[in-house]
Amino acid sequence: MAHDLAHLQTRMATLRLNHGQVAQVMDDTGLASGMVPSARHAMIRKLRRSDVPFGKGEIVKESARDEVIYEFVHLAELGLAMKLLSDGIRFGHVIELVSRHRSVLRPFYKEALLEAESGRGTSIPLTMLDPTGTNPKSGEPDYPQAAGLYLDFRATQQNGVLLLSEPKLLDPKAAILHLTGLQDGLYPLPLVSLSQICTRIEKVASATLPVKRGPKPRN
Repeated sequence: MAHDLAHLQTRMATLRLNHGQVAQVMDDTGLASGMVPSARHAMIRKLRRSDVPFGKGEIVKESARDEVIYEFVHLAELGLAMKLLSDGIRFGHVIELVSRHRSVLRPFYKEALLEAESGRGTSIPLTMLDPTGTNPKSGEPDYPQAAGLYLDFRATQQNGVLLLSEPKLLDPKAAILHLTGLQDGLYPLPLVSLSQICTRIEKVASATLPVKRGPKPRN
């Protein structure tokens, strides 16, 4: 387990992808569901012009021909933005959600990927639900499991206005308590399964091949 975790940490720390690879990752992860390739490329560029996933001044290129390189935290932020857009969140709200507390969120992406190290995302059985079957070894009922870490933007919408406080990363128990709590007169944004998103992105990104470039074939 420790060896696997160290290997995962190394892969995360060494991820370097260009725009073409990133667009492929967004497609292969399904986080940009419903977008055709041309729209997906255009949306990535549109987000970048709005400083997502790079903050102002983060892109440093020696020449205009240099490629923009995405590291893990950039991929995670972009994947999160794409998921929010596919869930129907307004573009302007998505920009505000992922960039307002970027310094808080970036460590969350890493923790959500490496949650096995802290044990915060350890699965818990949802015993309030009907069992899905019987454990063949113990004979005890098997229940659905909640696992991983969940992002609570601590954001609400009221009359089309987005209200934000500092986001929090919740373990499964805290996520369940949040979902079952009552909100009086406000409409909170749903929790985001951040461990699932970050794990999917890292797995797909690590296996993404370089995008071949060269002269276009003549007609």
